[in-house]
Amino acid sequence: MTVPRPLIAIVPGALHRPNAYSNFVQLLEQQGFEVLTPPLAVASDSETLDKELTYVDDVKNIHAQLLPLLDQGRKAIILSHSYGGLPAVASIEGQTCEERAARGLSGGIISYVAACAVVYPVRNKSLMGDDTEFQPTPYHRIKVSAHHAQLILPTYQFHTFLNMHVQDGLVTVTDDARALWYSDLPEEEGKEAFGALFKRQTWKSFTVFPRYVENDLKIPKTYLLCENDQAIPASWQELLVKNGSFDTVHRLKSGHAPFRKVPEAVAKILEEVWKNNV
Repeated sequence: MTVPRPLIAIVPGALHRPNAYSNFVQLLEQQGFEVLTPPLAVASDSETLDKELTYVDDVKNIHAQLLPLLDQGRKAIILSHSYGGLPAVASIEGQTCEERAARGLSGGIISYVAACAVVYPVRNKSLMGDDTEFQPTPYHRIKVSAHHAQLILPTYQFHTFLNMHVQDGLVTVTDDARALWYSDLPEEEGKEAFGALFKRQTWKSFTVFPRYVENDLKIPKTYLLCENDQAIPASWQELLVKNGSFDTVHRLKSGHAPFRKVPEAVAKILEEVWKNNV
């Protein structure tokens, strides 16, 4: 009997629209996967974006697309990119096959795959595993203190979120971020990708800590470590992998946009993840 392929739900990185992954989605569809690309609730072009929105609102968007299909008995793989690791993991809570079966429900999430994604080591704490929270002025270039940079990455001068500005509870990126996020893409492609980003994201989406983290997951976890990433360098990703106790790690020759740089490699890994969980 032919085993149906699972759904793949892609949770976007910060400021990324669903169509940022359109070419990669087409590749997966050619392989026979059905793909969901729920939009971030916390990002928009609008100056009136509700600054109170957090990752919890992103989870609502994920569930709005995913849960009706799980209720039909479908299975799913959650794939996150960068910031998307936060809402992606939160969306899995209570929705694995085992957890749903305990409630008399069919379907469920069978695996989690993180592509150069953020990983929170413990519940209700920051990425550093403590209570550190940025307190920006009304217009402030984000920095991480040297103290905390040394705690998490002795060799890395933390500049990830870095080329962002915060004003009135909303974050915008400076043009400097383009060279970090799309460092290994052709210049015109990088400009196109950067120009297509949402203009704003809520500050709270970065500062509200999760109630459910990678170490809570009871399903297989795979990390795609992007060796040429200039936004979240490989040395920090290695720490994230350790903090999240990932079962499998694949190292990719890519910057922070593996879905553009090495889409075939990512698609092949997803095929393996599915076959290993049949």
